Amino acid sequence: MGSDAFFVSGERIFLDDTVNNRIMIYRGQNFERSIPLSPEMDVKLLFYSNKDDVLKMVYWDRFNENGSLFYLISVLV
Repeated sequence: MGSDAFFVSGERIFLDDTVNNRIMIYRGQNFERSIPLSPEMDVKLLFYSNKDDVLKMVYWDRFNENGSLFYLISVLV
């Protein structure tokens, strides 16, 4: 696993797994689920709101030749 971003909210842990193109979600020590990502997404920052159950991700596009563009995406958990 190649992780460079994580976020902790209460008992939930959100962990970036760039190598396998997913965000892994744990509740305590138990795996809850994963969120698939596109291969170009290298997540750098994660933010979670338990109020609306939304995970926001700032990611870098690994396939962009410019290499300096970052994007923000929101996902309903």
